Amino acid sequence: MKQTMEKKNMTRRAAVLLFGAVLSCLAACTHPSGLERTWERAGKNRAELEKVLRHYGDDSRKHRAALFLLEQMADCYSWSGTNIDTLKRLKQLSGLPGKEAWTDSVKKAWNFPQLLSCTKVYDAQVITADFLIRHIDHAFAIWDSRPWSKYYPLEEFIRHVLPYRLGDEPLEDWRESYYMHFANRVDSIYSGGDVIRKTQAVETIINRDGFQWNELFPSLPHLGAGYLFRHRLGSCRESCDFTLYLLRALGIPSVTDHYIVSPHTSGMHWWNAVRDTTGSLVPFWLEESKVGREMDDGRPKGKVFRHQSGDLRFAGHPFCVDSLGSTVFYVPDKWNRTRALLRRKYAFHHHLKERGLRMAGNRVTGSSRRDFRFPDTLFTFPRTLKTNRHVMVSASNRPVRYLRWDAIPSRFNVSVAEIAFHEYGTGRKLPFRLLDLPSPVYGHGVSNMTDGDVLTTYQAKEHGPQTLVFDLGGIYRLSDMLYIPHNDGNYIEPGDTYELFYQNGSEGWKSLGRKTADADSLVYEGVPGNAVFWLRDLTKGREEQQFVLDGQGEQSFH
Repeated sequence: MKQTMEKKNMTRRAAVLLFGAVLSCLAACTHPSGLERTWERAGKNRAELEKVLRHYGDDSRKHRAALFLLEQMADCYSWSGTNIDTLKRLKQLSGLPGKEAWTDSVKKAWNFPQLLSCTKVYDAQVITADFLIRHIDHAFAIWDSRPWSKYYPLEEFIRHVLPYRLGDEPLEDWRESYYMHFANRVDSIYSGGDVIRKTQAVETIINRDGFQWNELFPSLPHLGAGYLFRHRLGSCRESCDFTLYLLRALGIPSVTDHYIVSPHTSGMHWWNAVRDTTGSLVPFWLEESKVGREMDDGRPKGKVFRHQSGDLRFAGHPFCVDSLGSTVFYVPDKWNRTRALLRRKYAFHHHLKERGLRMAGNRVTGSSRRDFRFPDTLFTFPRTLKTNRHVMVSASNRPVRYLRWDAIPSRFNVSVAEIAFHEYGTGRKLPFRLLDLPSPVYGHGVSNMTDGDVLTTYQAKEHGPQTLVFDLGGIYRLSDMLYIPHNDGNYIEPGDTYELFYQNGSEGWKSLGRKTADADSLVYEGVPGNAVFWLRDLTKGREEQQFVLDGQGEQSFH
């Protein structure tokens, strides 16, 4: 949808909180003396590479293209190792029906493959002249046949259509197979000369074929064009890789962008962008946004990378750019200290936030009769997201055996982490069984409601309103109900030990001490004002996000 000015300002405020880091970024395969470094890397293979330049001696365009690829080649490589091949095979099998049972054990043993046991295979040492010539000729043939190519300079084609690899994936001859498989299908949807409408047709084909979300082995190298051609599965990085292979095979100038740390959450994210004939980049990610001029996925974006890598070091105090375009620095004020009330260590993902708010106001009724002929309202779900542990006091003194929860989770399925009912007077946790239970998602059965783990959930297979009926097995007067919704485990957890830091410019992060939580919040007295903070859980977990404090001393994640 088109962004309103208000949305743009909100996104801008959220996107640009930068934590004093200056990034010394070098292009992945670029160096001022690129060709000389490639010759040095190639060794005995230099003669093979020089054949390419001689082959295009009378064709200035293709000679320039060949020179570009060779200049970038010195530091381009793929990984070779049997464990990588094994894990890629396991990743493929994990996407098949009925294979979920063994993935947890596999993750524990293999989720971080040791690339130290693998070998880097440098392109310059193994690539052949025939490979490069075939790749360059095919890329030019498709490009010259595209009506939009006349609107772009040669450099656009060389940088954003021609490259034969994206990262550290296997070296493969992929371009022709992608073109042959997809070109006619895409042209059957749109055969005109508008590059954005052509990209929309690509989007239609990819969505029609499907791309399976699969986060197993996230630290694997790029899976490669051949693997993704055969197995459409992976996370946002893999979906963007597949999209980029396809767009470039069809002669569409395109890139993949990503951020290392989201200004909204601490995770990475990748998305694609197409260079329009106007010169503008049109960003999109097929999972969340449609391709189109004036379209946007709505995600806040801070520092964005395009085929770049580098080291981070602190060079000053954190800053942000406000809605008026002014730079605001966060310099800790040690003379004006404040009180910090901490409830989370990580920003609230919008999906969980919407799910939680939609459950607010749901009611649980009780009765001694299975038909609920004379029900009493016992519990009403709170309209707050400040904690994930909701203890609701019973609104009725009448003893009950059956409890009915009419769950209305909007577009989501019913998903519950923990539920407990306690007997009045004794505080005893009462056992229950569910009657007419909606069919659960595989691996998310009813036992997850009572296993004491806030990260395991019961999830109904069907989306939309559901009714859950609990049978206590006897008639009891209830004192309260504990409800923990589907959550990310990033609330303050009683029993966990935390450490709070503030960012102090070039001195880096300074500790404000450790605390062990005995409730669902932590309080730190006398913290510096106007600072950026970071709360670490020293007991478990890895998701953490920097934040500032509002006027009431509560967290505001950017």
